[in-house]
Amino acid sequence: MSQGEEFRKLRGGDFKCRKEWLDRFKTIVFGKTSGESGSVEKTITEQWLLQVWPPLSNGLSPDNIVNGDETRMFYKLSQI
Repeated sequence: MSQGEEFRKLRGGDFKCRKEWLDRFKTIVFGKTSGESGSVEKTITEQWLLQVWPPLSNGLSPDNIVNGDETRMFYKLSQI
């Protein structure tokens, strides 16, 4: 069972995620940008990208990688 199907069972309802819906969902863009981008030193970010990110992202498709703001937005939408 896919994660989407498990989530649907937890939330209840008869939602069926089709590829078309998912493609449209991935193109949703909101104009608000997080103010946190300037709160981290650039050297720390570069170090994380070079040392920590490669093992974490090994085997992931770029379509399955989202930023934290997008993840938080999805979580908030699921609470409605």
